[in-house]
Amino acid sequence: MKKIILTILVWLLLPIYISAVPIGATIADLFDSTLASDHSYSGLTLTLTAGETVAFGEIVYMNFTDKEVKKAKADAAATMPAIGVALEGKNDGQACLVLIFGYIRDDTYNFTATNVYVSDVTGGATLSTPPADSGDQVQRIGFAFHADKMFFNPSTDVGEI
Repeated sequence: MKKIILTILVWLLLPIYISAVPIGATIADLFDSTLASDHSYSGLTLTLTAGETVAFGEIVYMNFTDKEVKKAKADAAATMPAIGVALEGKNDGQACLVLIFGYIRDDTYNFTATNVYVSDVTGGATLSTPPADSGDQVQRIGFAFHADKMFFNPSTDVGEI
């Protein structure tokens, strides 16, 4: 059900954004990947309600029961799939800007590989290798092109170990 709702959300928003894109434009034309400073981003965003305290750069999922975003954690299907990255520090109940597609820089990231996955250990965190414990959820959420920069493009496919 979560996957269907997320897919519908993307398909509803994408035509609105694409209608303003010049013919022949590429992602490089639309978004700025240079991200010259810490806590910078470029991409598509939504303002959603935080269901717990979140910080810039933390990966979030949509809790459809509460209609809030919370920290994604790959050790349980209930806290997946990831839909975005928090772009500001917010507390429970506050409106939070969330990156749903695009580039993000956080100098606390320390990527060592290209693919980026949701952590199974720490809520909201990322891994450079997929989680591997029994029952873990595996979702590629983007790729790193620098130790502190990621292109966030979450897969809607989530597998279970």
